[in-house]
Amino acid sequence: MGVELNGTAMEYEFYEDSMLIGIVCSEPAYRLCWLINKYFGYNFICEPEMTSVLVVEDTSARKTTKGKKAVELLPKPEDAGTKKKNATKKKELTYHMPVFQFQLPNSNFRHLLYKLKAEAIVESPDLFTEQTVENPSLLPEFMEFDYMWYIKTGSYESDAEKIQAKVLNIQQVKLAEIIEPLQLVNPENLLV
Repeated sequence: MGVELNGTAMEYEFYEDSMLIGIVCSEPAYRLCWLINKYFGYNFICEPEMTSVLVVEDTSARKTTKGKKAVELLPKPEDAGTKKKNATKKKELTYHMPVFQFQLPNSNFRHLLYKLKAEAIVESPDLFTEQTVENPSLLPEFMEFDYMWYIKTGSYESDAEKIQAKVLNIQQVKLAEIIEPLQLVNPENLLV
């Protein structure tokens, strides 16, 4: 890749010789993986230990704000000895977003498919009241994408172009755009 990411050596190693494809598709994650597996002949498998966890502060109870606001990717451990219990503790919602993996046998080449947006949760005390909920995303800088396809191969640039062209042939996919890892504002959110 040649250019440094602002972060750790782990981030650099993860994104070295890799490319990303942002995908817009309204299908559920399992269905999109099934379509990709069928169309490409791949074998993407849901990896529960790689599931991304997103914790958001529930601000819907406040009258001055709307929706939900992302606060951090993972909760930080609290030091019970230094923090006092707060009687008005903020309500947090936890979202689990699946990660699917396809790894070529006996190689370092790897494909990951991330679901970026959490499913909308609409809770209303009144059945007749509509509530608009902003879906939190693993990559808030790319809110337009539903999925992110991570490609790490020996010829990642040409592979990304070929995959982008082929994935656009899947009828349910509305958009597929190549993204360089340097464009990520929160690259640590995709580390697995």
